[in-house]
Amino acid sequence: MHDSTTNRECKSRAYLCKGCPTRGMCTENAKCEKTVLRHVWQNYVEMAEHVRHMVRYKELYRLRKEKIERVFADAKAKHGMRYTQYRGLAQATNRVNLKFAAMNLKKTGRPEME
Repeated sequence: MHDSTTNRECKSRAYLCKGCPTRGMCTENAKCEKTVLRHVWQNYVEMAEHVRHMVRYKELYRLRKEKIERVFADAKAKHGMRYTQYRGLAQATNRVNLKFAAMNLKKTGRPEME
């Protein structure tokens, strides 16, 4: 087995596969090997995909556009975050943090909308 930072590579053992009657279903490789690449977080991706289809989480995900996406839309439309006026990651990050802090302060000053 070969590990890299993000992918795990698994190879079958040729001596086990060489005489297998169903080898053709797995691999046509001349060395009688099958290689499978799998991302190290693939199990979590599969779990998230499974959860996404559950009724309870479908209802929560439907609310995302009303709660989360609205914040980004307001930032772009009302707070000039469609473009940045600063160069460099540090300056742009500071500006974004300041704008989101201002947006959060505005939320604390008004009653909750239902």
